[in-house]
Amino acid sequence: MEFKTKPFEHQLEVFENIKDLEYFALFWEMGTGKTKEAIDFLRYKCYKENKVLKTLVICPKIATYNWLNEFKIHSAIHNYADVLEGSKKQRLEILHNKNKKIFIINFEGIVTVYKELLQRWDLIIVDESQRIKNYKAQQSRAVVQLSTMSRFRLILSGTPILNSPIDIFNQYLFLDHGKTFGTNFFSFRNYFFSRTDIKIGNGRSFPKFSLKKWLFDEVHRKIMSIADNKMKKDCLDLPDKVYQVLNLEMTAEQIKAYDDMKKDLITLYKESMDFAMVASTAATKIIRLRQISSGYLKMDETGEEIPLAKNPKLLVVKELLEDLSIKHKVIIWCCFRHDIFMLTKELSKYNPAVIFGDTKDRYGQQTKFDKDDSCRVMIANPQSAGLAINLVVADYAIYFSQGFDLEHRAQSEDRCHRSGSEIHDKITYIDLVFPKTVDEVILNALRSKKKMAGSLIKIVEELI
Repeated sequence: MEFKTKPFEHQLEVFENIKDLEYFALFWEMGTGKTKEAIDFLRYKCYKENKVLKTLVICPKIATYNWLNEFKIHSAIHNYADVLEGSKKQRLEILHNKNKKIFIINFEGIVTVYKELLQRWDLIIVDESQRIKNYKAQQSRAVVQLSTMSRFRLILSGTPILNSPIDIFNQYLFLDHGKTFGTNFFSFRNYFFSRTDIKIGNGRSFPKFSLKKWLFDEVHRKIMSIADNKMKKDCLDLPDKVYQVLNLEMTAEQIKAYDDMKKDLITLYKESMDFAMVASTAATKIIRLRQISSGYLKMDETGEEIPLAKNPKLLVVKELLEDLSIKHKVIIWCCFRHDIFMLTKELSKYNPAVIFGDTKDRYGQQTKFDKDDSCRVMIANPQSAGLAINLVVADYAIYFSQGFDLEHRAQSEDRCHRSGSEIHDKITYIDLVFPKTVDEVILNALRSKKKMAGSLIKIVEELI
């Protein structure tokens, strides 16, 4: 089988070892290429049987369209793939489409069409498999039940064990139907774990289960018998900088606000006799499009900032930090004051450091991020923290919002990729993007190193 995109050395090595297996676990850190590995696993199975295999990909909502995009990048079977979304009726129409063989669905959507999904599958892939660790949860039980209908199975996760090795049971029950750890959760827990009752006052207590020390090696051996673990430090041929784009979906409210503002901009551009005369108005409207993407509306008349009912970017950031903050420190870059204030409030549990125009003690905030282990996040504006600030303690940077200024982007990237960053093996940059919006125009300009910051006409023409 020929690869559509060339695999890295670590991907090729593991692929050769797993391609003929029925099931396997890829416990690879974010940025090491486990999605491509899973797609190549599917492509090989299709190649062997000379047909497109019926496949179900179960993943977090934020990842559904990224999976669709990854199929386009790494395979020639992307036309057979679609996202199961919308109302139950709409999902069933997609599921019954004879031209589709590969279906991508988020965890929450499983319950909606569960009965219809109980059919024969060639391959089921569970991305971020730690989401099914709770053996009691309806969603987890549904996913495990679906696995009994499949010939091949993969689970993918960078953090399969979030709190305790007990998390692995349900993931492996999905994967191998009990061959490794059995089918009874309580038998598994009683054999491998010891119980301690923790008193919490008023005569109350709660049980805590700890892995028996003398069984640690046995549990590790069992886990790794059908799994591969990769950290970025293990992937020597990965680039020093790893870039990821998370394609998101706007809410209906966002779409309406964005489309209305875009129509005003197009009208202004097409009907104005002298575009230079209305440049200030056009520039303001472009800023308003970016603000809508960030999750709020700014009223030109009053200057009031009105948050939209739901903010997809905020939800994605929260989901990412649930996993990343355990082992990593993260910078979140923002362009607008509203973003700074909103994220500071919403992410308070991570004790964030904050640097923007109003920050008086920038060194104090930098030191907090560098030295305080409870501070897992830095929220910063590229203009304020893009120069003369050392943030090498972070190995992940998320771009919540950004502008067209190529220099600001380059400087912000260099805050954690500079002398001293050799304490990390790789630096990962994550862009949050709504496709076919100003977000994509900005990212494309930055990627192609186009200096569009001062060219209003070019920006408008890209948007329309």
